[in-house]
Amino acid sequence: MTSILKRKQIVSKTLRNAAKDQACVLCEWDMPGEVVLAHLKNKDAGTGQKCDDILGAHLCYTCHQAQEASRDVELSYLALRRTLVRLYDNGVLQIND
Repeated sequence: MTSILKRKQIVSKTLRNAAKDQACVLCEWDMPGEVVLAHLKNKDAGTGQKCDDILGAHLCYTCHQAQEASRDVELSYLALRRTLVRLYDNGVLQIND
């Protein structure tokens, strides 16, 4: 079994592209092309390393900057939860039972 800290990073064009033409999950800003997959902070990685793409939220520039500067874990959790629900509802994220 591979250690979670030593496994290959999850990088997905599908998840990154799913943010296009979506509204920001925090402020609902919906200007086309302005919302990106904003990676949450990663305390397991070194400086400048992003977390897995599955741990990203659909955020506009302003909310992305606020999330980066904030120590509010609840804000990041809210953004992630809303993004995962959106991905599931849009058929991008599937759960196999």
